[in-house]
Amino acid sequence: MTTTSRPVASGYLLWLRGPSGALSASPVAPTGRLGPAGHPLYTGCDGRLLVEITEEGRHRALARPTHTRILTVARVG
Repeated sequence: MTTTSRPVASGYLLWLRGPSGALSASPVAPTGRLGPAGHPLYTGCDGRLLVEITEEGRHRALARPTHTRILTVARVG
């Protein structure tokens, strides 16, 4: 069984657009694992969002709520 760490103060803030078109922000924190391309994986508080983020801030969602789109990523902490 694989476990992930809970989000903390450092990590990234993702700006999302939900199915209704509403914008929201979701903090994500490192999981301690690497994604398929070898970049760190980050997860949201509820575990439904899993994203691989490069050093340059490029991102690829590996898991996300249905009909939710990641618009941009900002580093925090």
